[in-house]
Amino acid sequence: MDIFTFKSRSLLVPPSTKPYNLKILETSKPSNVNYNSYLKSSVGFPPLHRVVMQIFEARPPGFFVEAGALDGEWLSNTLYLEKDKGWQGLLVEPDRKMFAHLLQKNRRAWSANCCLSVKDYPVKEALVSISNPKGSGDDVGYRAMNTLLSSGYPSALSGYARVTFDQVQCVPLKSLLKALDVDHVDFVSLDVEGSKILLRPLLLLMITVFSFVVIVDFSFYLSSKDLLMKMLFLYA
Repeated sequence: MDIFTFKSRSLLVPPSTKPYNLKILETSKPSNVNYNSYLKSSVGFPPLHRVVMQIFEARPPGFFVEAGALDGEWLSNTLYLEKDKGWQGLLVEPDRKMFAHLLQKNRRAWSANCCLSVKDYPVKEALVSISNPKGSGDDVGYRAMNTLLSSGYPSALSGYARVTFDQVQCVPLKSLLKALDVDHVDFVSLDVEGSKILLRPLLLLMITVFSFVVIVDFSFYLSSKDLLMKMLFLYA
């Protein structure tokens, strides 16, 4: 075992054995109405969820990786596979606040509070954290726009959101998978928030993974929809 794989083990939190603690299971609560609105009103989530269901509905349970998992529920591309289809997986989220919420969801997947390294070794990166300017309430919608400083971020965000910076650990995806003794991934959901360079972990991943489906989210690019569908059908 290489040193990177050994160190990656310390970042991994095992799957929960507790009952799910999901807002989607309590849709009648007034406080959850706004949170769950993405299920119908989000531009991207409903069609993406239908595609995921179409691809994997008749397939046996597999292993997924979701990078940019946020709180483990909001806009999750893997919750359906885990909860309804019995999949196992890995959730990666660098934002400390979102990761704390993720653990409270009691997901049945491994989780890691880090980001994916664009190099084949661990590095430290600056995370641009976007949050509610009022400093209160549920700001998962703001946090969904988090990105790495090295990838660049729209300065316009400072006009309507609170922007802070935090140093985070980034680890090669292949090291995390080796630490879990996983050599085959069936589905990778990669939220790169506008940075093409963050696709590089997938190239490094090809060394150890035989086949996978990829969802890519370039939220700040006008061509995001076309690129997204191209990636979906290319790997599907």
